[in-house]
Amino acid sequence: MTRRALLAVLSIVMTIALLASACSSSADTNRNAAGSAGDPTTLPALPPSAGGGQLIPAYYGSEITPSTWVSTSLSPTLVVPGGTGAWTFTLDDLSDGQSGFGPRVYRETGSTARIPQAAGLQQGRVYIWTAESPGQQGVGGTFQVDVQMADAQETDSVGGLVASLSSGESSFSWSSHSMNSIPGKVGFGLTYQGSNISMPGVPAGWRMQVASSSQFQRIQF
Repeated sequence: MTRRALLAVLSIVMTIALLASACSSSADTNRNAAGSAGDPTTLPALPPSAGGGQLIPAYYGSEITPSTWVSTSLSPTLVVPGGTGAWTFTLDDLSDGQSGFGPRVYRETGSTARIPQAAGLQQGRVYIWTAESPGQQGVGGTFQVDVQMADAQETDSVGGLVASLSSGESSFSWSSHSMNSIPGKVGFGLTYQGSNISMPGVPAGWRMQVASSSQFQRIQF
């Protein structure tokens, strides 16, 4: 009985010794590999530098016809379907002259007119246009500028950074923890996207969203 117990103890000791040897060999191999190629955990942080490039990707393929309700470009092309000869296009926004946009007139030799970026179309705004030609029936319509198309294009994300696969525009979001208040839970979030409309109280491109169980969303003085 004592001999069997001794053999069992020796077996356990040999097993532990073999496992310890294997682990030591594996660790040495990893250290050798890290030493030859460089240990990524000891690399210094990349130095900060100023970024550059186009925040809002330029896209010129958007065509606006009388039946089109949205433009995915800040420089779309107005089109008269089946139109011939020279046409005069008039473009205005729906602010009743309060925005300072004013009517823009484009006289073209054909039935299309591309709105230049200098016209100053803005994300989220609604515009009205008409096209006239002597001896032909005039046409027109309204459209909204939506270069983000959040509900109509797929996205890829890495951490908090999201890239739209069609437009190529990127965005970043951050949300606070919810806090207790008298009406209930309250929290807020910040989202950056280059094409966002300017919002009071935050830098250009940033928007603030407030999440609350209260029926009041903001106080305006």
